[in-house]
Amino acid sequence: MKRGEIHYYSYDRGWTLRERGIALKEPFHLSYPQLIRSGEDIFMLPEAYQSGRLTLYRAVDFPTRWEPAAVLLEEPAVDSTVFHHQQRWWMFHALFGPDGRDTRELHVAFADSLTGPWHKHKQNPVRTGHASSRPAGSPFLDGDKLYFPTQDCTTGYGSAINLLGIDRLTPEEFSADIVRRLSPEGWHDGFDQGFHTLSDGGGVTLIDVKRIDRSPMRHLIKLQHWLRRQARRV
Repeated sequence: MKRGEIHYYSYDRGWTLRERGIALKEPFHLSYPQLIRSGEDIFMLPEAYQSGRLTLYRAVDFPTRWEPAAVLLEEPAVDSTVFHHQQRWWMFHALFGPDGRDTRELHVAFADSLTGPWHKHKQNPVRTGHASSRPAGSPFLDGDKLYFPTQDCTTGYGSAINLLGIDRLTPEEFSADIVRRLSPEGWHDGFDQGFHTLSDGGGVTLIDVKRIDRSPMRHLIKLQHWLRRQARRV
């Protein structure tokens, strides 16, 4: 079974790797980790849709030890992205479901406190369609304008990023338009087959681009995965 874990990498100021290891491992798939600082605490919000809920973790000993702090949503949330804006906490997220629901619906939630309770936006899903519904990184302000990167999944998962300009964000209203498309070409040599995320890293900008290397053993690996799935159904 393919199951993601959250790993950490520690670099010095010259970008020399000093340490690496496992930050968080669960009996279900983890991905898309977001670090959030609130007061004196550091939190992490990883995607864990296979658990059927969205759990916020607090650092006990950063970055190696984490403990569950709160369940924010009792739903299989996908690529949840939390940020503080206009005296509220906001969350953009997708939901796992049939027919690729997680790539064609954008949902919003809000709360007065990071740990909740969280409330669903009245217009959910606030956007539909494969072009700009799945979160793709952290929102950011340019002047007074709020922007949010979303995945362009019209030609495949994580093929490019469409940047949303948020015109209206209140508990009752949401409006946004695509203001720019960012394709994977030109960001990193050889990695021009997808652009997954664009995020603020506190003084640096983090990008997630991809290339596809097809192993000659891929057909055998797929067969092994299929056989394991059939064995679990018996």
